[in-house]
Amino acid sequence: MKYLNFPNTKDKSWGKSDDIQLQRVMLAEKSFPKVAKIMGLSLYSVQRRAHRLGLKILDWKKKPLTSFQKEMLYGTLLGDGSLHISKGCHFPRFVCNHGLKQEQYLRHKYKILKNICLSEPKVFSNREGYGGQVIRMATATHPDLQEIYRNTHKRKKKTVTPIWLEKITPISLAYFFQDDGSTNQRWGVNISTNGFSKYENQLIVKMFKKRFGFDAKVLISKRPTIDLPKEYAFISFRSDSGRKFLKFLEPHIHKSMRYKLGPQLKCPLCGAKYKYGQLKKLKETT
Repeated sequence: MKYLNFPNTKDKSWGKSDDIQLQRVMLAEKSFPKVAKIMGLSLYSVQRRAHRLGLKILDWKKKPLTSFQKEMLYGTLLGDGSLHISKGCHFPRFVCNHGLKQEQYLRHKYKILKNICLSEPKVFSNREGYGGQVIRMATATHPDLQEIYRNTHKRKKKTVTPIWLEKITPISLAYFFQDDGSTNQRWGVNISTNGFSKYENQLIVKMFKKRFGFDAKVLISKRPTIDLPKEYAFISFRSDSGRKFLKFLEPHIHKSMRYKLGPQLKCPLCGAKYKYGQLKKLKETT
């Protein structure tokens, strides 16, 4: 791990960017001597600056993630979330992107994980898929993310396994649905799971039935899109099962994502039933 263009040992040479870099190094390392060695600075200089900034080695890492944070992570990793282990780091970090239309939802996720984030979400140009801009959040590395990484990855690739699905709770399902779920005009509920294989989708369907009692099935779409030129799998609920599924999730759905509940449920503001023609208006009011 290299950190270039660091200041000399004189305190007055430290700038804001250097302070941010110091914080990042301290979050990744276990001792001041190692931090000083990485930066090429004296131990005294590093300790003095850290003291002035109120930084402590692994201070927040001693505090484990809450059960709610873990439930959310296991769910959103089935959707838009991802874990990455950067070169030179011991532990993974969580990263998530959403389109600007779902900025409130992403900031909601950020608020849940704020205690392990180094900076607020930022807007980037999306060079993949449909283009446009996306808003991204990323956490710092954390020891508890290592266990989640082991349960959700095989050979450095996100892979659905029975161990992962055992960790899924109603809260996890809510974030999974908010990330990739949708409703159609026949009151069906679909979840875009095209990032997983047909076998992985079948594992998820079995989990829905065995753990929560919802009937779903794996469908194969052969219609190409910009992102998916070949056939891909997705999960579909039909009729009564779909309605029960949405009612089950409703208490855990963020206000900015309630439009995804479709026409099955009543608006929490006015009591009227959702209609597809009113979804745009509903987004603006919530």
